[in-house]
Amino acid sequence: MVWLAVTCTLWAIAGCGPEPPPGSRSPASPGELPAPPSATAGAGSERRDGTDRGRPGGEPQYLPRVELELGGRRIAVEVARTPEQRQRGLMFRTDLGPDDGMLFVFPSAQPQHFWMRNTPSPLSIAFIDADGVIVEILDMEPFDEVGVRSRRPVPLALEMPRGWFARNGIAPGERVRGLERLPQPR
Repeated sequence: MVWLAVTCTLWAIAGCGPEPPPGSRSPASPGELPAPPSATAGAGSERRDGTDRGRPGGEPQYLPRVELELGGRRIAVEVARTPEQRQRGLMFRTDLGPDDGMLFVFPSAQPQHFWMRNTPSPLSIAFIDADGVIVEILDMEPFDEVGVRSRRPVPLALEMPRGWFARNGIAPGERVRGLERLPQPR
């Protein structure tokens, strides 16, 4: 019993505990994933609802759009291709239409991690391989800071309003057309 108390005390002194949320440490550290695309801005000043609208960083971003085709349906989605754009993602957006979304373009295929800090809209995300094929679709909860992670390395991710893929009969294995028109990531 004494051994257990001493061990717990040493762990507490050493600062052991759960890892901080992704993106709260420097993404330059070897072996770490970059900050999730929807995971920065305003840390430390959030309101109880998980937002920080009172800060200058609390404004949504609006990016240029590209037209894609998915399951025979044409959609125009915003394209996040820089690290800053990917980190900001759909934060603070309350005006997503039923067919609005954002395509995240990464410089290379890697396991991708997305969370929903400051994101009030429920979303679904499709992880897309280099050939434009959807490999996985997951749902995400508003303001969730645990997030979701792709099961395999992918260079693209498409966020749409939650349930959009299911409502439109889109499942893993479906090919996204129009990706050749994308600007290169930076």
